[in-house]
Amino acid sequence: MFPFRNVERNWLEGTVFNIINPRIDVDSSTMTRFIEIGLLCVQEDAADRPTMEEVVGMLLGSSSLTLPVSKLRTRMTE
Repeated sequence: MFPFRNVERNWLEGTVFNIINPRIDVDSSTMTRFIEIGLLCVQEDAADRPTMEEVVGMLLGSSSLTLPVSKLRTRMTE
């Protein structure tokens, strides 16, 4: 299994702290956001991946993840 498949599974199941080093002091919403951005960046079809400009916007909080993440969740559960 590719490591990102484990990340996908834990993200879908809502168990992201299974894949985070417990010594890292971070809140779950921030870590979930980083995981979602990472999962968007490794989608199978390159056309579905965000541009670097979009990634920077997501990291800075000036771009919404709502639409891409819902599409990502749909693709993973099909």
